[in-house]
Amino acid sequence: MQTAILLIAALSLIQGQQPRVQLGQKAPEFSLRDIEGKEVAFSKISKDKITVVDFWSAKCPYSQSWEKRLTAIYEEYKKKGVEFAVVDSNSTEPVAEIREYLAKSKVPYTIYLDPRSELADLFGAKATPHVFVFDKKGSLAYVGAIDDDSKGEKKTEERKNYLREALDALLGDKEPPLRETKPVGCSIKKPKA
Repeated sequence: MQTAILLIAALSLIQGQQPRVQLGQKAPEFSLRDIEGKEVAFSKISKDKITVVDFWSAKCPYSQSWEKRLTAIYEEYKKKGVEFAVVDSNSTEPVAEIREYLAKSKVPYTIYLDPRSELADLFGAKATPHVFVFDKKGSLAYVGAIDDDSKGEKKTEERKNYLREALDALLGDKEPPLRETKPVGCSIKKPKA
């Protein structure tokens, strides 16, 4: 079973520079493949919808710390028409381990696979978690952390909820109050060259 994300658009490496989706840019065309091998075009998921792309890990303690909060965001905002593409770009996380984690944690969202880290490279994703939010027109509107509580130790009212604030603003046809924050998490484990 092929599990890699298939990029429809060519990844252009200009003089060794790593491509990166920039704020205000439209998402490139690419396809996602889930752990069952089902492929879907990102444009089909995101057409005319606010879409969150989250780089995620089954092993990373930071990703696990945010899991309940991300699940709550998913469940609340999915009802409001927001789409989610949760991507595992770690070459060190085989499908069997991801399935095992999913069976225990019962996350509600689909996990897509990027074991060669092609999509992570295209987006410039550095950590798990690292979120990229696209507006209804397909332009990148927010990139960074889910909130400012990487260890899950703050009270709800003490947290700065970056992702929620961005989604609320976009649902109200406004620009997010913050366009970019620093992601905190485990590094994405890329395959050895």
